[in-house]
Amino acid sequence: MTNSTLSRTSPRGRRQNPVGTERNLHDVLSALGFRSTERISINTKARDGRFSSRLCQVSELADWLAPTDRDVWFGANPIAASVVRGRGTDCDVTRVRVLFADLDVKDGGLETMDECREVVDKLARILGTPPAVMVESGHGIQPYWRLTSPRVASTRIADESGTATERWPRQTWREVYARWGGLIHQVAQEVRPGARIDNVYDLSRVLRCPGSVNHKAAPVSVITHLYDSARSLNRDQLLDVLDDREAAPLGGAVGPRSVRVPTGWADAEAWVNAQPGAGADLDSMSPYLRRKFNYGDLVAEFVRGTDDERSAHNLMRNRVNHVVLSSTEGNAGLALCLNLVCAAYLEVMERRRAGEVAGEARSESVALGDFKRAVLGAVSVARGRHNSPMPLRDSSGSIYIRTTQGA
Repeated sequence: MTNSTLSRTSPRGRRQNPVGTERNLHDVLSALGFRSTERISINTKARDGRFSSRLCQVSELADWLAPTDRDVWFGANPIAASVVRGRGTDCDVTRVRVLFADLDVKDGGLETMDECREVVDKLARILGTPPAVMVESGHGIQPYWRLTSPRVASTRIADESGTATERWPRQTWREVYARWGGLIHQVAQEVRPGARIDNVYDLSRVLRCPGSVNHKAAPVSVITHLYDSARSLNRDQLLDVLDDREAAPLGGAVGPRSVRVPTGWADAEAWVNAQPGAGADLDSMSPYLRRKFNYGDLVAEFVRGTDDERSAHNLMRNRVNHVVLSSTEGNAGLALCLNLVCAAYLEVMERRRAGEVAGEARSESVALGDFKRAVLGAVSVARGRHNSPMPLRDSSGSIYIRTTQGA
């Protein structure tokens, strides 16, 4: 396998000139074509595991330097002004500014930094231009290609009315991003057959912040390179590449993004308690939920959690989503299942803090905050689907609840 040449030459053989490595986030956003009035999310994780997010206008970041005592990420695409807290979701992205890749050196994936660079080189040749920005994230590489936005092929996302025919609707962009992830997977397979890459190609993804420090293991500085010979791509060129390579969506077909209803904790508690059979005990729990939410199995699943999309945190969040949406289909035992998920997650974090199992140890208060945010997110989606909290009733008017009694 040959060494990568991205840092030395462009795909067409021209000298590839990095414009310095000590660059702040504002430099990177400017190189990627962000406007000063656009808003992005800044996201941090303190050493105790506590996450926080805030939204900043690009102009506010001119002299901002990322703190180095914690992990820091930034949002890859601009977020609507209507979002007042959190980092926003795919539903809040206003324009697609960049294509990014997230290439990690890890077991089961790419095995060396040279392999990561080779993937970037191959992508650059396929696209016909090197990335405008390349970030060495501490344990891998995150390259960025700049998307141009001519009026006839705008990267601004169409509003719900769909009157702007030169703009793509949100769902089209979500599908194209997933196909881009599929292309990256294709190229990674060419470099390292069997290599797995994370399915992180969504519009509101957050990525390592230039100038920060990666604290995932031993602290490593995040190094940023800007390239002055990089050209912009437009969306039609991207689509042509994806079609030529027959790139399929990474992770399978992309379903429509769920509409979320803003939800506070009191709203979530009221919604949970109003679900049919929410207060069912173990003996009255639906057979399906009883099988899927065994406490010992939950603990074992979270213990096995890795540091990528199969992390204990993401597995817990997936379980919360699962039971909340199952409850809207008449499955009894929502409250008990949520309590089991919470207790299992807290137990795993306690065992991590005690050194009994491997993985990032979060304090009890941080882990409890993780769980509450997962519940809020799941309930906000369920409410957005207009799932009725009114109990299901049979022909006699009695409440109908699926149970295990007599099973």
